[in-house]
Amino acid sequence: MIVDSLPRLQKLFVSFVSNPADFDDLAECWSQAASIHELIYSMNNGWLWLLKDFLLAPHVQHLPYLSSLSLDNAGNVSVPPPGAHPLLPNLTTLTLGSAGPSLALYRLTTLLSHCPLLQRVACKSGKYVEEHHQNLQFFQLRHLSSIETDQELPLKIFSSYIETPVLRKLTLYKYSGDWITEFVQKNRGIEDLILNVRTSPSYDIILTYLTQLRVLSVGGHGHGHFLRPLYTPLPRNSGAPPCAETLQRLEIVISRDKLHMEYFEKLVHARFIPVNKEGYTAAGCKAMHELILIAVEYNQVSKQVQESVLWKRAKITKPRSEVFVLHWDFEDTAETS
Repeated sequence: MIVDSLPRLQKLFVSFVSNPADFDDLAECWSQAASIHELIYSMNNGWLWLLKDFLLAPHVQHLPYLSSLSLDNAGNVSVPPPGAHPLLPNLTTLTLGSAGPSLALYRLTTLLSHCPLLQRVACKSGKYVEEHHQNLQFFQLRHLSSIETDQELPLKIFSSYIETPVLRKLTLYKYSGDWITEFVQKNRGIEDLILNVRTSPSYDIILTYLTQLRVLSVGGHGHGHFLRPLYTPLPRNSGAPPCAETLQRLEIVISRDKLHMEYFEKLVHARFIPVNKEGYTAAGCKAMHELILIAVEYNQVSKQVQESVLWKRAKITKPRSEVFVLHWDFEDTAETS
Protein backbone atom coordinates (compact mmCIF):
# COMPACT_ATOMS: atom_id res chain seq x y z
CA MET A 1 0.00 0.00 0.00
CA ILE A 2 1.10 3.58 -0.60
CA VAL A 3 1.44 4.40 3.11
CA ASP A 4 4.28 1.89 3.30
CA SER A 5 6.43 4.22 1.19
CA LEU A 6 5.61 7.29 3.30
CA PRO A 7 7.16 6.61 6.70
CA ARG A 8 6.92 10.29 7.72
CA LEU A 9 3.28 10.75 6.74
CA GLN A 10 1.56 13.02 9.28
CA LYS A 11 -1.89 13.81 7.83
CA LEU A 12 -4.19 11.35 6.07
CA PHE A 13 -7.62 11.89 4.52
CA VAL A 14 -9.50 8.69 3.70
CA SER A 15 -12.75 8.71 1.70
CA PHE A 16 -14.83 5.53 1.39
CA VAL A 17 -17.27 4.97 -1.43
CA SER A 18 -17.37 1.18 -1.53
CA ASN A 19 -18.21 -1.77 0.70
CA PRO A 20 -17.95 -1.74 4.53
CA ALA A 21 -15.71 -4.79 4.29
CA ASP A 22 -12.94 -2.45 3.18
CA PHE A 23 -12.64 -1.30 6.78
CA ASP A 24 -11.01 -4.54 7.84
CA ASP A 25 -8.36 -4.37 5.12
CA LEU A 26 -7.64 -0.72 5.85
CA ALA A 27 -7.05 -1.20 9.56
CA GLU A 28 -4.23 -3.66 8.84
CA CYS A 29 -2.29 -0.98 6.95
CA TRP A 30 -1.92 1.46 9.81
CA SER A 31 0.85 -0.48 11.52
CA GLN A 32 3.12 0.95 8.80
CA ALA A 33 1.89 4.53 9.30
CA ALA A 34 2.73 5.16 12.92
CA SER A 35 3.84 8.75 12.22
CA ILE A 36 0.30 9.98 11.45
CA HIS A 37 -0.78 12.94 13.59
CA GLU A 38 -4.09 13.75 11.90
CA LEU A 39 -6.62 11.25 10.55
CA ILE A 40 -9.83 12.16 8.68
CA TYR A 41 -12.41 9.53 7.73
CA SER A 42 -15.08 10.50 5.22
CA MET A 43 -17.63 7.84 4.38
CA ASN A 44 -20.36 7.52 1.78
CA ASN A 45 -23.71 7.94 3.49
CA GLY A 46 -25.38 5.41 1.21
CA TRP A 47 -24.00 2.32 2.89
CA LEU A 48 -23.22 3.58 6.37
CA TRP A 49 -26.56 2.26 7.52
CA LEU A 50 -25.34 -1.27 6.73
CA LEU A 51 -22.48 -0.87 9.19
CA LYS A 52 -23.89 -1.58 12.64
CA ASP A 53 -20.64 -0.88 14.48
CA PHE A 54 -17.52 0.84 13.28
CA LEU A 55 -14.86 -0.66 15.58
CA LEU A 56 -12.44 2.21 16.02
CA ALA A 57 -9.70 0.38 17.92
CA PRO A 58 -8.06 -1.43 14.94
CA HIS A 59 -7.81 1.88 13.09
CA VAL A 60 -6.00 3.87 15.79
CA GLN A 61 -4.18 1.39 18.02
CA HIS A 62 -1.02 1.60 15.87
CA LEU A 63 -1.02 5.43 15.75
CA PRO A 64 0.71 6.53 18.97
CA TYR A 65 1.17 10.15 17.81
CA LEU A 66 -2.41 10.70 16.67
CA SER A 67 -3.49 14.13 17.95
CA SER A 68 -6.43 14.97 15.67
CA LEU A 69 -9.27 12.67 14.60
CA SER A 70 -12.28 13.48 12.41
CA LEU A 71 -15.09 10.98 11.83
CA ASP A 72 -18.21 11.79 9.87
CA ASN A 73 -19.90 8.49 10.77
CA ALA A 74 -20.09 9.25 14.48
CA GLY A 75 -23.30 7.28 15.02
CA ASN A 76 -21.56 3.98 14.19
CA VAL A 77 -18.41 4.43 16.25
CA SER A 78 -17.81 1.72 18.82
CA VAL A 79 -14.97 1.62 21.35
CA PRO A 80 -14.30 -0.73 24.25
CA PRO A 81 -15.19 0.26 27.82
CA PRO A 82 -12.66 2.62 29.42
CA GLY A 83 -9.73 0.96 31.10
CA ALA A 84 -6.20 1.55 32.29
CA HIS A 85 -4.92 2.07 28.73
CA PRO A 86 -6.89 4.69 26.75
CA LEU A 87 -7.37 4.10 23.05
CA LEU A 88 -6.42 7.68 22.09
CA PRO A 89 -3.85 8.72 24.70
CA ASN A 90 -2.47 11.74 22.82
CA LEU A 91 -5.57 13.00 21.04
CA THR A 92 -6.16 16.74 21.50
CA THR A 93 -8.80 17.43 18.81
CA LEU A 94 -11.91 15.36 18.04
CA THR A 95 -14.50 16.19 15.36
CA LEU A 96 -17.64 14.11 14.88
CA GLY A 97 -19.69 14.60 11.71
CA SER A 98 -23.24 14.02 10.56
CA ALA A 99 -23.14 11.00 8.25
CA GLY A 100 -24.87 7.78 9.22
CA PRO A 101 -27.41 7.08 11.98
CA SER A 102 -28.00 9.06 15.16
CA LEU A 103 -25.20 9.31 17.69
CA ALA A 104 -26.09 7.67 21.01
CA LEU A 105 -24.92 9.71 23.99
CA TYR A 106 -23.43 6.66 25.69
CA ARG A 107 -21.23 6.04 22.65
CA LEU A 108 -20.04 9.63 22.74
CA THR A 109 -19.32 9.44 26.46
CA THR A 110 -17.35 6.22 26.10
CA LEU A 111 -15.33 7.62 23.20
CA LEU A 112 -14.43 10.73 25.20
CA SER A 113 -13.28 8.58 28.11
CA HIS A 114 -10.47 7.31 25.85
CA CYS A 115 -9.12 10.86 25.25
CA PRO A 116 -7.40 12.00 28.48
CA LEU A 117 -5.49 14.86 26.80
CA LEU A 118 -8.41 16.17 24.73
CA GLN A 119 -8.45 19.96 24.35
CA ARG A 120 -11.15 20.56 21.71
CA VAL A 121 -14.24 18.57 20.76
CA ALA A 122 -16.76 19.38 18.02
CA CYS A 123 -20.05 17.46 17.86
CA LYS A 124 -21.71 18.10 14.51
CA SER A 125 -23.69 14.89 14.23
CA GLY A 126 -27.02 16.67 13.81
CA LYS A 127 -28.86 13.62 15.17
CA TYR A 128 -28.59 12.35 18.74
CA VAL A 129 -30.38 9.71 20.74
CA GLU A 130 -30.50 9.53 24.52
CA GLU A 131 -29.89 5.88 25.42
CA HIS A 132 -29.16 4.89 29.00
CA HIS A 133 -26.19 2.69 29.76
CA GLN A 134 -25.52 1.24 33.20
CA ASN A 135 -21.73 1.03 32.90
CA LEU A 136 -21.02 4.76 32.40
CA GLN A 137 -18.82 6.26 35.11
CA PHE A 138 -17.90 9.80 36.05
CA PHE A 139 -14.50 11.03 34.79
CA GLN A 140 -12.52 14.21 34.13
CA LEU A 141 -11.20 15.77 30.95
CA ARG A 142 -8.58 17.92 32.62
CA HIS A 143 -7.36 19.65 29.44
CA LEU A 144 -10.63 20.25 27.57
CA SER A 145 -10.89 23.99 26.91
CA SER A 146 -13.36 24.18 23.98
CA ILE A 147 -16.69 22.48 23.19
CA GLU A 148 -18.52 23.03 19.90
CA THR A 149 -21.91 21.45 19.32
CA ASP A 150 -24.81 21.88 16.93
CA GLN A 151 -27.43 21.03 19.59
CA GLU A 152 -27.76 21.11 23.37
CA LEU A 153 -28.34 17.41 24.04
CA PRO A 154 -24.61 16.46 23.96
CA LEU A 155 -24.05 18.96 26.79
CA LYS A 156 -26.05 16.64 29.04
CA ILE A 157 -23.21 14.12 29.23
CA PHE A 158 -20.86 16.81 30.52
CA SER A 159 -23.35 17.69 33.24
CA SER A 160 -23.85 14.04 34.18
CA TYR A 161 -20.57 12.21 33.60
CA ILE A 162 -17.69 14.50 32.62
CA GLU A 163 -15.98 17.23 34.63
CA THR A 164 -14.18 19.91 32.59
CA PRO A 165 -12.24 22.10 35.03
CA VAL A 166 -10.46 24.26 32.41
CA LEU A 167 -13.31 24.72 29.91
CA ARG A 168 -13.16 28.29 28.61
CA LYS A 169 -15.06 28.30 25.28
CA LEU A 170 -18.52 27.05 24.30
CA THR A 171 -20.02 27.21 20.79
CA LEU A 172 -23.70 26.28 20.43
CA TYR A 173 -25.32 26.59 17.00
CA LYS A 174 -28.91 25.80 18.01
CA TYR A 175 -29.98 27.23 21.36
CA SER A 176 -33.11 25.70 22.92
CA GLY A 177 -32.65 26.26 26.65
CA ASP A 178 -33.20 22.57 27.49
CA TRP A 179 -29.77 21.50 28.76
CA ILE A 180 -27.45 24.47 28.65
CA THR A 181 -28.50 26.00 31.98
CA GLU A 182 -27.44 22.96 33.99
CA PHE A 183 -24.25 22.80 31.94
CA VAL A 184 -23.16 26.40 32.61
CA GLN A 185 -23.99 26.04 36.29
CA LYS A 186 -21.20 23.46 36.43
CA ASN A 187 -18.88 25.33 34.05
CA ARG A 188 -18.91 28.91 35.31
CA GLY A 189 -15.37 29.58 34.15
CA ILE A 190 -16.44 29.96 30.50
CA GLU A 191 -14.94 33.15 29.06
CA ASP A 192 -15.88 32.85 25.37
CA LEU A 193 -19.46 32.05 24.34
CA ILE A 194 -20.88 31.72 20.81
CA LEU A 195 -24.66 31.29 20.58
CA ASN A 196 -27.26 31.14 17.82
CA VAL A 197 -30.48 31.93 19.64
CA ARG A 198 -32.71 32.65 16.63
CA THR A 199 -35.43 34.90 18.13
CA SER A 200 -35.26 33.77 21.76
CA PRO A 201 -34.22 36.26 24.44
CA SER A 202 -34.38 33.61 27.17
CA TYR A 203 -30.63 33.03 27.21
CA ASP A 204 -30.31 35.76 29.85
CA ILE A 205 -30.36 33.03 32.52
CA ILE A 206 -27.07 31.72 31.11
CA LEU A 207 -25.42 35.09 31.58
CA THR A 208 -26.27 35.10 35.28
CA TYR A 209 -23.93 32.14 35.85
CA LEU A 210 -21.07 33.13 33.53
CA THR A 211 -19.55 35.80 35.73
CA GLN A 212 -16.16 35.54 33.98
CA LEU A 213 -17.52 35.97 30.44
CA ARG A 214 -15.21 38.13 28.33
CA VAL A 215 -16.25 37.43 24.71
CA LEU A 216 -19.79 36.94 23.46
CA SER A 217 -21.00 36.28 19.92
CA VAL A 218 -24.78 36.04 19.67
CA GLY A 219 -26.73 35.49 16.48
CA GLY A 220 -30.41 35.55 15.64
CA HIS A 221 -33.18 37.17 13.66
CA GLY A 222 -36.56 38.70 14.34
CA HIS A 223 -35.62 42.39 14.12
CA GLY A 224 -33.07 42.19 16.95
CA HIS A 225 -35.47 41.15 19.73
CA PHE A 226 -32.84 38.63 20.82
CA LEU A 227 -30.59 41.52 21.93
CA ARG A 228 -32.79 42.36 24.92
CA PRO A 229 -30.83 40.39 27.54
CA LEU A 230 -27.75 42.47 26.71
CA TYR A 231 -29.32 45.75 27.78
CA THR A 232 -32.11 44.80 30.19
CA PRO A 233 -30.89 44.84 33.83
CA LEU A 234 -31.48 41.59 35.62
CA PRO A 235 -33.69 41.62 38.74
CA ARG A 236 -31.69 42.86 41.68
CA ASN A 237 -33.13 40.20 43.95
CA SER A 238 -31.51 37.47 41.82
CA GLY A 239 -28.07 38.34 43.16
CA ALA A 240 -26.65 38.20 39.65
CA PRO A 241 -24.65 40.98 37.94
CA PRO A 242 -26.58 43.00 35.36
CA CYS A 243 -26.10 42.39 31.65
CA ALA A 244 -22.98 40.19 31.85
CA GLU A 245 -20.97 43.16 33.04
CA THR A 246 -17.58 41.49 32.50
CA LEU A 247 -17.88 41.55 28.68
CA GLN A 248 -14.91 42.97 26.81
CA ARG A 249 -15.85 42.00 23.25
CA LEU A 250 -19.28 41.72 21.64
CA GLU A 251 -20.23 40.36 18.22
CA ILE A 252 -23.78 40.48 16.85
CA VAL A 253 -24.87 38.32 13.91
CA ILE A 254 -28.07 39.38 12.13
CA SER A 255 -29.33 36.39 10.14
CA ARG A 256 -32.29 38.00 8.41
CA ASP A 257 -35.08 40.55 8.84
CA LYS A 258 -34.57 44.24 9.47
CA LEU A 259 -32.64 45.38 12.52
CA HIS A 260 -35.01 47.62 14.44
CA MET A 261 -33.22 50.64 15.83
CA GLU A 262 -35.01 50.52 19.17
CA TYR A 263 -33.07 47.36 20.04
CA PHE A 264 -29.80 48.58 18.57
CA GLU A 265 -29.85 51.95 20.35
CA LYS A 266 -30.73 50.44 23.72
CA LEU A 267 -27.89 47.98 23.28
CA VAL A 268 -25.39 50.73 22.48
CA HIS A 269 -26.44 52.86 25.46
CA ALA A 270 -26.20 49.87 27.82
CA ARG A 271 -22.85 48.56 26.61
CA PHE A 272 -20.91 51.37 24.94
CA ILE A 273 -21.88 54.87 26.14
CA PRO A 274 -20.28 55.85 29.48
CA VAL A 275 -22.19 58.11 31.83
CA ASN A 276 -19.54 58.80 34.47
CA LYS A 277 -15.83 59.40 34.83
CA GLU A 278 -15.24 55.77 35.78
CA GLY A 279 -16.41 54.71 32.31
CA TYR A 280 -19.57 52.85 33.31
CA THR A 281 -22.80 52.86 31.31
CA ALA A 282 -26.31 53.54 32.55
CA ALA A 283 -26.81 49.77 32.86
CA GLY A 284 -23.88 49.52 35.25
CA CYS A 285 -21.51 47.86 32.77
CA LYS A 286 -17.97 48.89 31.93
CA ALA A 287 -18.25 50.64 28.56
CA MET A 288 -16.80 48.73 25.63
CA HIS A 289 -15.29 50.52 22.64
CA GLU A 290 -15.98 48.12 19.80
CA LEU A 291 -19.06 46.39 18.41
CA ILE A 292 -18.78 43.89 15.56
CA LEU A 293 -21.88 43.50 13.38
CA ILE A 294 -22.18 40.65 10.89
CA ALA A 295 -25.22 40.79 8.63
CA VAL A 296 -26.53 38.67 5.78
CA GLU A 297 -28.39 41.73 4.45
CA TYR A 298 -25.38 43.96 4.94
CA ASN A 299 -26.50 46.97 2.90
CA GLN A 300 -29.87 47.10 4.61
CA VAL A 301 -28.48 46.84 8.14
CA SER A 302 -25.65 49.26 7.36
CA LYS A 303 -28.09 51.92 6.15
CA GLN A 304 -30.25 51.54 9.23
CA VAL A 305 -27.31 51.80 11.61
CA GLN A 306 -25.86 54.82 9.86
CA GLU A 307 -29.22 56.62 10.17
CA SER A 308 -29.10 56.17 13.93
CA VAL A 309 -27.97 59.23 15.89
CA LEU A 310 -25.52 57.01 17.73
CA TRP A 311 -23.62 56.52 14.50
CA LYS A 312 -22.23 60.04 14.83
CA ARG A 313 -20.30 58.92 17.89
CA ALA A 314 -18.70 55.94 16.13
CA LYS A 315 -16.14 55.18 13.44
CA ILE A 316 -16.68 52.37 10.97
CA THR A 317 -14.33 49.85 9.45
CA LYS A 318 -15.29 47.12 6.99
CA PRO A 319 -12.84 44.19 7.11
CA ARG A 320 -15.10 41.90 5.04
CA SER A 321 -18.08 42.37 2.76
CA GLU A 322 -20.65 41.21 5.32
CA VAL A 323 -18.89 42.63 8.39
CA PHE A 324 -18.66 46.13 9.74
CA VAL A 325 -17.08 47.27 13.00
CA LEU A 326 -18.25 50.24 15.03
CA HIS A 327 -15.63 51.82 17.24
CA TRP A 328 -16.35 54.49 19.82
CA ASP A 329 -13.54 56.80 21.00
CA PHE A 330 -14.50 59.07 23.85
CA GLU A 331 -12.22 62.02 24.51
CA ASP A 332 -14.46 62.86 27.44
CA THR A 333 -15.05 59.78 29.56
CA ALA A 334 -18.58 60.83 30.46
CA GLU A 335 -21.44 61.49 28.09
CA THR A 336 -22.35 65.16 27.91
CA SER A 337 -25.48 65.01 25.77
